[in-house]
Amino acid sequence: MNPSPTVASATERSTAPTEARAFAVLQVASAANLAAFYVRRGNLRAAKRKALVLLKSLQALEVTP
Repeated sequence: MNPSPTVASATERSTAPTEARAFAVLQVASAANLAAFYVRRGNLRAAKRKALVLLKSLQALEVTP
């Protein structure tokens, strides 16, 4: 029995990476690493800045289909 075309296309859309989603994932990883680095170095102001970038990137991932 074949799945309906609507279900298959919805699954493909949700798993297909887009350029915007890939960029957001890269930004999340980068911001998380830099925030951790700044915390280890004691630069809390820079860590806060990167944490905000991290949160914005996570928010972009959440709304990207």
